[in-house]
Amino acid sequence: RLYTPTEFGYFTAFLSYSGTFAFFLFISSEMAIVQTGSKIELRRVLGLVLTIAMISGFILVSTMFLESSIYYVIGFDRLFEIKGLVFIGVILAGSTILANQLLTLNRLFDIYAKTQVAFVLLRFAISFLLYHLGFGLQGLVLGYLIPTLVVNVYILSTVNLISLRPKFDFTSLSYTAKKYKDLILYNAPSNFINLLIVNFPIFFILKDFGVVAAGFFGLAFRMVMLPVSLANKAVGQVLFRELVNNKRKDQNNTLFLIKNIVFLCCSLPFFIVLYFFGSDIFSYAFGSDWAESGEYVSVIVPYIFLSFIVSPLSYYFIVYEKSKYLSIISATFFAILIVSVFTLSFESVYDFLKALTKIN
Repeated sequence: RLYTPTEFGYFTAFLSYSGTFAFFLFISSEMAIVQTGSKIELRRVLGLVLTIAMISGFILVSTMFLESSIYYVIGFDRLFEIKGLVFIGVILAGSTILANQLLTLNRLFDIYAKTQVAFVLLRFAISFLLYHLGFGLQGLVLGYLIPTLVVNVYILSTVNLISLRPKFDFTSLSYTAKKYKDLILYNAPSNFINLLIVNFPIFFILKDFGVVAAGFFGLAFRMVMLPVSLANKAVGQVLFRELVNNKRKDQNNTLFLIKNIVFLCCSLPFFIVLYFFGSDIFSYAFGSDWAESGEYVSVIVPYIFLSFIVSPLSYYFIVYEKSKYLSIISATFFAILIVSVFTLSFESVYDFLKALTKIN
């Protein structure tokens, strides 16, 4: 109700690009944190993870501020005016990834739930305040960055990151890299493709249909995905840790996985309501100017529901070292998506979203 579709379009692009670039900070090496069995092993893994992050961060900041030509190809040139804020967003997104892995390792799921609630409340309050102070788009971005910083500092202090004293000596880094190289090599491509699958619609809509269309889609996608993401992360963290324990105890996972699928399917009524009344709900909640976002929701809700069911189950492939199958599935999907974009003609955003839903 406060911000225009144009402002929200830029903000949506900011979130998508910063989230995608944040992947390159760790290149999936952070997933080794949960698989550590001792404090000394955790110190070694943290040393490797942070070393990769420092190297990757230097490359990112250099290419970003030099405005490398690759950024024009992916449409990031539209955000060059706020590239400094985007880089800060990348760093904070990376610290969020690290913090969540440490919470999972220590089974501090209650802390995760509380900080997510605090983040949402802080984000609303700060964005609202900065809007009335006349900050415009910068206020929307800062309204996201400040709560992220606060929450991450709290989480990292809770898990005593500094007291863990990561090991940065060459021998430790070499040993840890060799031990977890398969985890990185097999999971990084799959995780990157999955990240592109999530953010590609924003990149494509921004580049081909403009900032306003990106704003409409951004609100539609993020409002629907907000509760979905919170639930998925909560379920995913528990599922990941339990699968690791089951693997150590050599227990069968069939019943456990079925229970999780049934539990996630209980969300179906929520998605049915969105499918039939999306436009009315968005008009009532955000004003008549945002009715088009509700129409986008009605188109994409079937694949979001299926993604909600499937996403947490992907941890099974990771824990049981079957990531190559997950990589094949993701790569096939992304290949079909790319081929469709280059071979089909989309006269409107609706045409693109209908194709995207069918592919999903």
